[in-house]
Amino acid sequence: MGGKTKWALSTYEANTSLIRNYIVPQIGDTKLTNITTQFIERYYKLLLKTEAVPNGARRSKSKYLTPHTVKEIHELLRCCFNQAIKWEIMAKNPAANAMIPHVEHAQREIWTAETLFKALELCDDPRLALALNLSFCCSLRMGEMLGLTWDCIDITEENMDQGTASVYVNKELQRVNRKALDELEEKDVLVKFPTVSSMTSTILVLKTPKTTSSVRKVYMPSAVARMLVEWKQAQDEKIELLGAEYQNYDLVFAGSLGMPTEASTINDALHRLIKEHDLPPIVFHSLRHSSITYLLFIGAFAFEFGLFGKYIIKNLHNVEFVSNSPFQVVVQDFQRVFHLEALQVFPESVHRQLTHTAPRHTGLNLWISVGSQ
Repeated sequence: MGGKTKWALSTYEANTSLIRNYIVPQIGDTKLTNITTQFIERYYKLLLKTEAVPNGARRSKSKYLTPHTVKEIHELLRCCFNQAIKWEIMAKNPAANAMIPHVEHAQREIWTAETLFKALELCDDPRLALALNLSFCCSLRMGEMLGLTWDCIDITEENMDQGTASVYVNKELQRVNRKALDELEEKDVLVKFPTVSSMTSTILVLKTPKTTSSVRKVYMPSAVARMLVEWKQAQDEKIELLGAEYQNYDLVFAGSLGMPTEASTINDALHRLIKEHDLPPIVFHSLRHSSITYLLFIGAFAFEFGLFGKYIIKNLHNVEFVSNSPFQVVVQDFQRVFHLEALQVFPESVHRQLTHTAPRHTGLNLWISVGSQ
């Protein structure tokens, strides 16, 4: 595997799992000269009848391998065979033109702006409330949010008043396999957090993002910035109270003794909120999709009227365009939430936000301003 040194920690773990569970057992002993495009296609059909191997605590929703997993195996084999061609072991890539099973993309449920506002009103968990606001208003992934440190938070009274408070995303929290960590010689790892037992197979780390384009500065609404100020004050009081018992890693989402907050903690809190108040079921990552959907709508509206949309585009790094949210539905939802009876008032308020205090476009700040006209 000549390319393994280029893999991220999560990629290494996923790929070696595919090799160990599905490639080596089924075609590992096959001579390269016998591997043709037809052979590969028969192998893919066989994989669809192969029972999925449990991956640690994760349990597959399907008894057998899904077309999505077969596609991942296909991409891995295609890269392997390309490397074999470079090494002059093979003349051509048998996976290059192989037919792969059709992958059905499941519709991802997202919250409307109206539902999000309701959830925030009902939420009595300060940590979850902050997480919801940051994820939605700044389009942060879970690992990026939980990996935030205070030295990457730029909040002052001046920039809050001007709408230029921001977060700098340059790392992420991730639980990784110890073996992968050793094999890749702790590649991209900035901090390794201590564990309760040395016998555990995984460890929490702060690491650089998978791609350089994920490193970015994101503006936030002043209301969210003030939430962070209050959160920091409460955290500082706890640090002073606990003294040496508190392990200070400068994390924004620190646990009671300073250690990182895991994704499962946020997910569990979100699920409780949804269950207790009968809200539409979503996963936490859906908030990023909701954020992007509405930012795209605001941006489209701004450009429609020839307005300055630079900051909207700046905050849309690594956009995963949401195909399950028809534009017309977003428009209708936006108009319903803010009772926009006359479109002619909309451009003026958008213009004021995007030209006078442009960065305030992010998240709820612009919408509340628009809705209050």
